[in-house]
Amino acid sequence: MPDSAPLGPPRLKKLLRSGRQLLGMWLMSRDPYIVETAAYVGYDVLLIDAEHTSLAMRDIEMMLIAIQGSPAIPIVRMPWNDQVAIKQVLDMGLEGMVVPMIMSAEDARRLVAYSSYPPAGVRGIGPRRAQYLAGGAWEYQRIANEEIVCVIPQIEHIDAVKRIDEICCVPGLSGLFLGPSDLSLSMLLPGEYAHPDFIAARDAIWEASQRYHLPLAVATTGPEDAEMWLRRGARIVFLGSEVGHMVAGAKSALERLRKARGGQTGSAG
Repeated sequence: MPDSAPLGPPRLKKLLRSGRQLLGMWLMSRDPYIVETAAYVGYDVLLIDAEHTSLAMRDIEMMLIAIQGSPAIPIVRMPWNDQVAIKQVLDMGLEGMVVPMIMSAEDARRLVAYSSYPPAGVRGIGPRRAQYLAGGAWEYQRIANEEIVCVIPQIEHIDAVKRIDEICCVPGLSGLFLGPSDLSLSMLLPGEYAHPDFIAARDAIWEASQRYHLPLAVATTGPEDAEMWLRRGARIVFLGSEVGHMVAGAKSALERLRKARGGQTGSAG
């Protein structure tokens, strides 16, 4: 039983309560070198995307180990609102998770129950790496609900927007996550982020986050969108992924070199 907290002290819940705005990036690569490198770029939060990638539980754990000791705080977007997966990921020492397609108050209540120890929930005791956020399994269990685990439902469907008040009233939520892509798709407006109906739905999520004092995290659609959300006061603003930034940087460097050689295009093949 450890008498110290080598992964701690926990930071995410304290930062969210402080009012500080956090800057984030998505992680999709399981390669530990890439993950470790990304952890030292300077982002406050790194979101490991286990929903739209092939990442397995072992991959997530190795990514968390690669991030350990860096200034960045890792969180995970879960594949689904699944009790077993949530338990396994939290026991790895995770401080926060985003859970997709929360559509109702009942979905939100299940999410809180799966991620909370009794009496607030049904999470079983077995915090393997997580105990190092506190100082032992029982100390971790004692403070996890209130001081460590951030439970953030992803609001990304128009039906969830229609039920946003009942979702926000569920005790135990740590914030809201706005997913614009699936929200636009659910409205049959795929990628039409300037459409008045999409803007109204997006703003309804923002207004609910303010009304219920739930910090809003946002997956932004580009630099201008990210800047708008920072001006508005969103609490975690994500812009791009490590893969996207790598491709953008590589394309920018390639374009500069092509111009330098006189505008020739094509590969050497």
